[in-house]
Parts: sequence; C-alpha cells; structure tokens
Amino acid sequence: MPARPASAHDGNEVVNVYWGWTIDTVSTGSPERLGAGGRVVGAGPLPELAMVALLDGPNAVETEIGMVTSIPAGTRLLGVEVSGDVAAVDLSDDFNEGGGTLGETMRFAQIVFTLTQFDDVDAVSFRIDGVDVDTVGTHGFDVAAPVDRSTFDELGVRPFILLEHPYPGGEFASGDRIVGDSNTFEATVEYAVVDGDGRILGEGFTTASAGSGTWGRFDATVEFDAGAGGRGGIVVFESSPEDGSPTNVVEYPLDLLAGSPVDELPPTR
Repeated sequence: MPARPASAHDGNEVVNVYWGWTIDTVSTGSPERLGAGGRVVGAGPLPELAMVALLDGPNAVETEIGMVTSIPAGTRLLGVEVSGDVAAVDLSDDFNEGGGTLGETMRFAQIVFTLTQFDDVDAVSFRIDGVDVDTVGTHGFDVAAPVDRSTFDELGVRPFILLEHPYPGGEFASGDRIVGDSNTFEATVEYAVVDGDGRILGEGFTTASAGSGTWGRFDATVEFDAGAGGRGGIVVFESSPEDGSPTNVVEYPLDLLAGSPVDELPPTR
C-alpha cells in the first residue's frame, strides 16, 4: 500500500481526504474520478480523525474546483478499529441511503482511500450501526471481504494520476515534493508549477515505481521560481502516446511561497 504523503504542520498532522471530481481529460471511461484534499488534524488516532474530516465534507477551495462528496448527509462515524492491516469503519445507517451506481461506488472509494493512506491499513471492512455487513447500499456493494484500493481499478473512479501532496489550497514552495499514485504510459508523470496567470514557473517529469497498466508511486522534488509568491497552481499530467497532447490532467490551486520548503515529508516506501 502507498505510504501516506502527510507532513508535520506546526506540531499537528496533515491527512488526506478524498472527493468525487470530474477530470475532463481522462483518457478512457467517464470523467468522474477521485481527487485528494488535505486537512490539518490534532492529536489522536489518525484514521478516526481523517474519517471525521471526510464526513465534514469539502472545503471552500475544493468546492470551488468542483470536488463533491457522495457520502449521504447525516452519516455519522460510530468508530474506527484497526486490527492487523484492516480498518473496520462503523457508520450510521444513513450511509445506506440510495443513490446512483456511480455515486454509491464513489462513496465507498472515498472511505477506502481515506483509510488506506495510513501505513498500517491495507483494506477496509464495514459495519452499520455496530453490525458487520456483507453488502451496503441500495445497489448491494459487496463488502463481505475487506475492500482495498485495487477494488476500484476497474470501476471507473480511480484516476490514472492521483495527486495526494500538495492538495487544493495548500502551501507549496520550491523544494517541496509532489507525491501520489499513478498508472501512466511508461510510468511517466509530468508536472508544471504555474502562477495566477498560467505562466509556467517550473516544470519537469518524474518516473513512478510502475506504469503501463500497473499502479506505482511517484515522489519528486519540484524546483520553481515563485518570485514573491502568491496564488498559483500545480498541474500534473501525462502526454498521450498517440499525439503528445496532455491527458489525465490534474490541476490544483496553491499558495506559492517564496523561500525554503514549508513541508518535510516522511520517506515513501
């Protein structure tokens, strides 16, 4: 499983939360995919804190760029228990509220990706009102066995580039890292840092640990000239092997900082 791209932040921790998002340049299938946000949390069990943040819903920046939650309103977290490499999440019956097939699949993906960001969690099992269940939702999503990230590879919601750090609205300085999952042609992930007018401040590429049909992990240090800093963004993508056009583009708005890096991320596995 991927190492969590979280970082220290003034003595607290940064965790990821995952939302539904439309990526118009996806190379195959429908454009609805997952996107990652970030939350600063205090002391306590991180899986539970991440779930609390997830149930709070997208923030203003995430909403502005079109990220949404498919988790039904009113869903309450009753507990998270980690045993071995499986996190058992206990949710109120509100989670069973009906929705379209895509929406119900997305709500499961949001939870599974949020909980499997942690090094000691590979999969997620589900409880409703304290009772272990084999299916959940009106479409009978199968949760008889613990669900991991690979479950969503063929279900049309896992993006070919999942950027987990930085996150929308976060701070980013030259020397910081981009971190995430990808499944791209020849494992290549390209990136560019842009200012508020779209001018490129720095660009490059990195090679993930796997690609061309296999999921891998990318982790690259990004150098750019932020000048005095200000609003900008990060763009990650791959070039189409057919015509070289950017595809599977992910773009997050960021606060670009002048000076030294603001984050020290733990080494990935």
